Amino acid sequence: MMDNDLMRLRAQIDRIDQQILDLLSCRLQMAEQVAKAKPNGASVFRPDREAQLLARLCASAQPQLQPAINAVWRAIISSSISRQRPDFTILMTAESEQIARLFAAGQLSVKQTDAPFDLCQQLAAGAADIGIVEADDLNSIHGQLGLDLPVKIIAGLPLLCQPDSFPKAFIVGCQLPDRTAQDRLVIYDKIQRTIDLATAAEENLPTDRSVLGICTLIG
Repeated sequence: MMDNDLMRLRAQIDRIDQQILDLLSCRLQMAEQVAKAKPNGASVFRPDREAQLLARLCASAQPQLQPAINAVWRAIISSSISRQRPDFTILMTAESEQIARLFAAGQLSVKQTDAPFDLCQQLAAGAADIGIVEADDLNSIHGQLGLDLPVKIIAGLPLLCQPDSFPKAFIVGCQLPDRTAQDRLVIYDKIQRTIDLATAAEENLPTDRSVLGICTLIG
C-alpha cells in the first residue's frame, strides 16, 4: 500500500513538473515577442518592473516560499533577458562576483574587471550592458557616477529591498530606467565620504553632496 501511495505521489509530481515546463516555455516565448514589440534601443533590463513582480509574488506566497521565489524568478527573469538580448553582458569585480553570478543565474554572460574604475570605463565605452559593484566600492568611483554622466547607478541589490534598509550592492549602467514613485536618489557626501538614500524631492543638493544615480526600494 505504501509503495502504491508513493508511486501515485511521484506521478502527480511528474505531472506538475511537466505543467511547470510548459508554462516556462510559454513565458520565454512571450519574452521574445516582447523584444520584437519594443522600439529599437529600448532597455531589456527593467529593475522597477522586476522588483514589483517579486514583491507581488512574495506577498501572495507563504513566507517559507519567498527564498525559493526569489531564486526561481531570478533565473526566469535573467533567462527572459537573454532571450531578448542574447549578448547581454554583466561586468563585475572580484568583490562583487558572488552577487553578480547570483543575479545572472547562469543565464547571462558575466565578465570580471580589474577594479570598479575599470568597470565604469568599460561601461562608458559600451563594452557591456550593466555592471555590479559592492556598496563599499562607491567611495572609489563616486567621481565616475552621476545622473548627468555616462555611467550612473540604476538599481540597488537585492532588487526587492525594504525601504528602511540599505542595498548591499548597486547596478550601474548608461541607461536610466523609467522613474517610479519608489525611487530613491543615491547620494554621496564628499565631506563625510558616506552614501545615503534620499527621496526625489531632495534632488537639489548643496555642492558637497552629489547624486550618483537612483534605485527603487520596494518591500
